[in-house]
Amino acid sequence: MRRFWQAGNSKLLRKFNIAYDQSLEGIVETIVLTAVDAQYAGYITIADQIK
Repeated sequence: MRRFWQAGNSKLLRKFNIAYDQSLEGIVETIVLTAVDAQYAGYITIADQIK
């Protein structure tokens, strides 16, 4: 069975009408939202230490 994976920002998930927790918009770090078969699956945060 093939699965359709998506990873991107909240704009991408909205474009494909994939529901996700709107509180994620308040996360300060860069986040990558993920979806599998048009279902929100989770997110990854990306943060860099200030030098």
